[in-house]
Amino acid sequence: SLNFLKGNLVLFDKQSIRRDAEAEVNSKNLQKLQAPKTLSFDEIQENIHELEVHQVELEMQNEELLSIQEELRKTEQRYFDLYELAPLGYCTLNEDGLIEELNLTFSNQLKTSKSKLLQVAFSQFIFPEDQDIYYFFSKKFFVIDELHECELRMVKEDKTLFWVLLSAIVETSSSKKPLVRLVIHDISERKKIQEELKEKEEMMLMQSKQAAMGEMIAMIAHQWKQPLSVISLSITNLIVRIGLGKEITTGEFTKHAEVVTTQIHQLSETVDDFRNFFTQDQSSQEIKIKEALYSTMSILDGSLISNKISLNIKDNSTHYLSVNKSSLVQVLLNIIGNAIDALSQKKIPKGKIDINIDENDKEIIISIHDNAGGIPESIIQQIDQPYFSTKESKVGTGYGLYISRMIMDKHLFGTLSWHNEEEGACFVITLNKKEENFGK
Repeated sequence: SLNFLKGNLVLFDKQSIRRDAEAEVNSKNLQKLQAPKTLSFDEIQENIHELEVHQVELEMQNEELLSIQEELRKTEQRYFDLYELAPLGYCTLNEDGLIEELNLTFSNQLKTSKSKLLQVAFSQFIFPEDQDIYYFFSKKFFVIDELHECELRMVKEDKTLFWVLLSAIVETSSSKKPLVRLVIHDISERKKIQEELKEKEEMMLMQSKQAAMGEMIAMIAHQWKQPLSVISLSITNLIVRIGLGKEITTGEFTKHAEVVTTQIHQLSETVDDFRNFFTQDQSSQEIKIKEALYSTMSILDGSLISNKISLNIKDNSTHYLSVNKSSLVQVLLNIIGNAIDALSQKKIPKGKIDINIDENDKEIIISIHDNAGGIPESIIQQIDQPYFSTKESKVGTGYGLYISRMIMDKHLFGTLSWHNEEEGACFVITLNKKEENFGK
């Protein structure tokens, strides 16, 4: 439309008016008309005045047209700046998916010229592994009349990849044919930052586990002490009987062997629990929450016994839940471990930890209560901050709860909250249920 106006813009001056007037006279054959009568002086003056007024009028029209021409030039420049040099890529696809229009930004994103992109299939520039994403995305164009978006990778002319957010909406052209208006937003930098954050989070998770390794080794010692004592006692009894020359019956030998086998199996389970705790596998598995608690207890049992703390579990849930067991165990270890530390530091004579597992239509809720007196109100809102620790010995990492909350949000897709009750603190883990996660 801008080119049409510019092509039809006429600038008037005295010479062009003269030419137009002569052409008009010739077209009407005014020379065939009778010669006008002789004009009076007043009539001549009046005609001269009319001509002068008409001349000024034409000059004013000429100035107005010049002004319009300047506005058109500015509008064209604004159009160029806003469309061609926009920070986002723009292109228009016909119903066959071919590029009909595009701006300079999009051609720069692909590192090629505009002329090479016209009438080329847009899908040609989609990374092969993301073709399915674009296929299902494009199928929505002419079905639902609304804005559609998707994220995928595109390929530049030099074969390098970049991430884009595609936004598409369908319009109807003057010829009544549908056109797809695409906005191509380069999000490579955002994706890079997201990947870096993900790597940092994973590193923090591993650092949290590694920082707890010293405590874990002490727990292993507690866990292994009793089974090893039982094995040692059983073997010693056999050696003493042999040394005294007493006969060992098959039944007695079998009994001792079963004791040793049972204790070795217990030691093996403890090793498996620790190995699973330190694994980086983030896959989900269908479990009952009680299973995760038993794995946690197999690690913490020695600390509970040595600190004379009773632990009671009341399970009111019936469904299985698809979760990453290792991640849930890490959260439980942090919370229950903190409760054990609080009870030990405050030397509570009859320390106890009560764990209730409840569920409703949408959630499974794990409540962990202790009788250590609660969290001071002055710091209750700060305890999940990185490097914040309440342990007197300062042996804590300072980000156990911070990591736990991050695990709940990023990996378990649930929530972690806490409050004080009459006897002590209560930590609440809420896990969302979905029908497809239920076991049978």
